[in-house]
Amino acid sequence: KSLQIQKADFTVNSIIDKINRNKVNLRPSYQREYVWTVRTASKLVESLMLNIPIPTMFFHEVDGGCLEVVDGKQRLTSVWSFIQGEFPDGTKFKLKGLEVFDELNGKTFEDLPEELKERILDHPLNVHTISRQSQPDFVFEVFERLNMGATQLNEQELRNCIYQGLYTDLLCELAEDEHLLSCYRSNQPHLRMKDRELILRFFAMQRTTPSGFSSPIKSWLNEEIRENKDMTPQEAKEMAATFRGAIKIAWEVFGECAFRPVAP
Repeated sequence: KSLQIQKADFTVNSIIDKINRNKVNLRPSYQREYVWTVRTASKLVESLMLNIPIPTMFFHEVDGGCLEVVDGKQRLTSVWSFIQGEFPDGTKFKLKGLEVFDELNGKTFEDLPEELKERILDHPLNVHTISRQSQPDFVFEVFERLNMGATQLNEQELRNCIYQGLYTDLLCELAEDEHLLSCYRSNQPHLRMKDRELILRFFAMQRTTPSGFSSPIKSWLNEEIRENKDMTPQEAKEMAATFRGAIKIAWEVFGECAFRPVAP
């Protein structure tokens, strides 16, 4: 099996520039949602102002030479949001909970002294990039190991990073289906993509032979999304119609009892 990793040092400013030129893709609507609090994000910004090293980030090179952020998304989104002036949801980013630079609480990036702005922009970031030549299955396993931590990516979030294409777009779209959300008693998709994995299982089961499958579920789902990630728009449309129809019927027949255990 082949794994190729390139190591490089960038500045915050150069990474922000790559993000703004769509060379580094944070993809907030496809990966795990941004979940850090203002206080946590502010602490990271304070670390930059104190010249404290930031843990290594891991990117994955995809078609076209673009880079997907695999490990470090929350950190990088926080820094990018502070410099842009607002969080992904449009909320203005004002520093909160700082202890060393407590006089800066309530300030935005534009409010900072020029010296601190430069210190943030010039802060070095260590990045390891896994090349697109690396075998997908092996990359998946490596990503699991890289993300062993307090906020590690789960299996579906990893699939979402590795197998970007019409299939992942389809799963994202279907996770917002009104009948599915009703079954979940929720008004928004699951932040950690549990719903997308269940939708993926739905489609994988349709392709399974009568004898079932012998692989572990993880490998089975990996194969399903890998082999079909380059589906045509027409195929995606047909799959969407099949899923929406099934969920609609389940909701109409079972209502709030859909997909819930019922006592005999």
